[in-house]
Amino acid sequence: MITRVRDDYDVLIVGGGTAGAIAGIASARTGARTLVVESAGYLGGILSFGMSLIGSVDNDGRWALGGIGRELADRLKAKGEATAAQMSPLWNSILAQAPEATRIELLRMCEESGANLLLHTMLVDAVTTGGHVTHVVVANKAGLEVIPASVFVDASGDADLVARAGGEWYFGRQEDGLAQPSSRIFMVGGVRFSETLEHLEDAPTVLRHFYEILRPGGLSAPRTPIWSIRPISF
Repeated sequence: MITRVRDDYDVLIVGGGTAGAIAGIASARTGARTLVVESAGYLGGILSFGMSLIGSVDNDGRWALGGIGRELADRLKAKGEATAAQMSPLWNSILAQAPEATRIELLRMCEESGANLLLHTMLVDAVTTGGHVTHVVVANKAGLEVIPASVFVDASGDADLVARAGGEWYFGRQEDGLAQPSSRIFMVGGVRFSETLEHLEDAPTVLRHFYEILRPGGLSAPRTPIWSIRPISF
């Protein structure tokens, strides 16, 4: 049962992760009436969960990241909530940021831009006319709501809006459907880093034993694990 039909927007963005939040800020700064719909209670997605900015500076020390993403990194660094980009032989560069501070800063930037937010809200369906999306149906604590807009952006990370609208999509690699396994991201404090590095020198041996355990059971691990240790200090 539909409980509400909201006023229409110029731009509606499904997903308030890193891409969706920045898209919302960019849209609102042009003067467009913008709404960002996000299932979580915060913005930034994996960037606000602890994932570092990889490759923001190229191997020659030149910035590859620009625009609002660079602005976010600069604002966090100015507040002592992000590191400078550190060169890396594997990733070119790594720039780490404090997750909670990133969430707060993105909320602040959205507020400054005039973008509207609808958090704790899931996309349920899309209404189309002539192959074009005209409305979306969302669900939250208030019930089911219909929201019309002129332009829709799918920043869900899973092509949810595309799928609901009947668009073409595929899962995983086109040749065999294999998808990249999830990565585990976590932060640990109070670490004696030099001792930790010495222990991780045995990591290849540990991983070899891991694969030996998997194979007899008929299981497979299609992705070779990569250790990425990033010491950061704010």
